[in-house]
Amino acid sequence: MPSDQEFADYFSGAMPVPERKEFEERMLAEPVGITELVAQRRLHMALKALLDPAPERIEAAILARVRGVSDEIALKNVLAETTEQARPVQAVQRVRSAGRIARPQSASRPSGRWWTTVQALSSVGAAVAAVLLLIFGSSWFRQRPARSVESGGVVAQVRDDFGARWGARQRPLRWGDELRRESLVLDSGVVELAFRNGATLVAEGPARLDLAGVGHVVLHQGKVSARVPASAVGFTVDTAAGKVVDRGTSFGVKAAPSGLVETHVFEGRVDVTPDVLFKSAMKPLRRDMAVRLDPQAALVAPIPSDAREFPSAGQVIAEPLISGGFEDLAKVGTDGMPTTSAMWSGDSCEIAGRHSGILPHAGDRMLSFTLTGEGPGHGRESDVWSASEQWQFVDLAPYKDAIENGVTAELSVWFNRIGGEQAVSEFVVVLAAYRGSPEDVKNQWWGHRPEMALAYTQDTTVTDEDPATWERDEVRFEIPAGANLLLVSIAAAKSNPAEKLTGHFADSASLRLVIPPSAAVHAQR
Repeated sequence: MPSDQEFADYFSGAMPVPERKEFEERMLAEPVGITELVAQRRLHMALKALLDPAPERIEAAILARVRGVSDEIALKNVLAETTEQARPVQAVQRVRSAGRIARPQSASRPSGRWWTTVQALSSVGAAVAAVLLLIFGSSWFRQRPARSVESGGVVAQVRDDFGARWGARQRPLRWGDELRRESLVLDSGVVELAFRNGATLVAEGPARLDLAGVGHVVLHQGKVSARVPASAVGFTVDTAAGKVVDRGTSFGVKAAPSGLVETHVFEGRVDVTPDVLFKSAMKPLRRDMAVRLDPQAALVAPIPSDAREFPSAGQVIAEPLISGGFEDLAKVGTDGMPTTSAMWSGDSCEIAGRHSGILPHAGDRMLSFTLTGEGPGHGRESDVWSASEQWQFVDLAPYKDAIENGVTAELSVWFNRIGGEQAVSEFVVVLAAYRGSPEDVKNQWWGHRPEMALAYTQDTTVTDEDPATWERDEVRFEIPAGANLLLVSIAAAKSNPAEKLTGHFADSASLRLVIPPSAAVHAQR
């Protein structure tokens, strides 16, 4: 890895042309070379802006770093990237594993542009403090109670994702997970969030954003697109360069690591309010309008609008499961697996209202598992399992054309049970795709579940002892081309065949056929 002085000479132009070429070849050959080069370039630009005699350039450098984060973090960032990281680079040792800079007991005075930079920072420090005071007010320096970004209730839910890879320190999220006021780090892929006020946000990685509340997002980096219905007008995206407020529309926002921010309007209107450093009034944008905010140049410039530069939301093309909430049923079939689509049938089950202190997950009715049947375990050929199971076939013929272009089937079910020693805590959901008739599948089902399916997935969930809470389980897969049937199975499994199966319930079963969210067209090339 090149020395700090080599980086300084490279960016300052002091490095001769032949050496520059050799330097660049070395960086390209090292696995972490490009990453380090980008980091050093950002530091160089920050220092250059801070030393610019124009006050607005100093403001731009600070605001691009602190906008949209908490006061405490903002102060830490400013200090870290000015007076701390800009110390003589030859007189420090980076301790990456400890996440801090360890300074030796003594160091010789370095020479060249870096030392000049450090000397200049002694006078810049006062300007930095003055600007911070101007931005945040004197109350910013007073002690304030710490706040957790994860406090508060649910603000959104993961509606869908496509190829999502989350950051190393980010809790892995999956379809259906509830989100509170928290930070999200998406390394790659696309994720679609549904907010409680009805707004939809699609983010494409790499992206960093904070969910600041229902209808409020802070975008640090990445691309997002939003669709905002009338119920969510006022949806806000904060960035380092300004604020974007929806007025009933769909739009996209792009935040680059350099601080550049773009807003594109696809429908309706948004109001873009540049930060104070731009000395520019609020900009109302309408359909097919876009604007770029450049905090380094303090410039607001109109640009062509292009929806292809932003991720697209998924599309639910059908929810074909019949009576998934069990509200309109007096009973379900009890003659085993059905031989036609669009009906529930299986082992002995009942439609129940409130039962043993358990209320339905939604509405007034739920499915109660009662007697059991026995057969080979789901995907466990050596087991004989006992369960109360219900099946439903779904005809895919109406969606044939869409399936050929890529459709995901997503099944979710909510489960609950009474507590106690006799209660069985295992529930199973199965989703399988076939080509044939329901009668064909029924004749070959036992003993050949995964083998005969074009696609097959299952999951098991263990519920808690609290009858007041319901647990959700879900499975999904991309429907294979050629499949004309889906089979849905929900079951309460017995770990002991001698036990009586009582007090086990399912509700709010949902099957969605979805065209997944997609990345920006430019990113797919």
